[in-house]
Amino acid sequence: MKYIDEALIYCDGGCKPNPGIMIGAFLITDGENILKGPVGNNFGEGTNIVAELKAIEYALDEAVSCTRKKVIVHCDNEFVIKALNKERRITKGKHLKPIITEIYKKASMFEEVVYTHVSENNRYIKKCNAKCNELFNKLGFD
Repeated sequence: MKYIDEALIYCDGGCKPNPGIMIGAFLITDGENILKGPVGNNFGEGTNIVAELKAIEYALDEAVSCTRKKVIVHCDNEFVIKALNKERRITKGKHLKPIITEIYKKASMFEEVVYTHVSENNRYIKKCNAKCNELFNKLGFD
């Protein structure tokens, strides 16, 4: 993968049922070309929120291979983005705090990380969602 100054990450995650099997996917682009992905993974048992967070964590691990400078993480889950931007406190989901802490630790590998909310209709989010659905289908979910 080529080294770039700014990587754009798009992530999606979900589970079937909720809670249930968690699948997440991401892709990395330089703004013009997809550099990696969509790549998906089965994260085991959990909830939709955890799947979204795990997809971001997974993507940050992979983004190191193309930049150590700026990363912009795009996700269609507004709660996740607000939690990562510290605009929303996590009061009920105490199990989320260690995952968010791990994301912040991984984010420290870069000069700057920005978390931004995008529509589920974003073309790259749709590609990640399709990858999640492909993996769910392989597990026998419709």
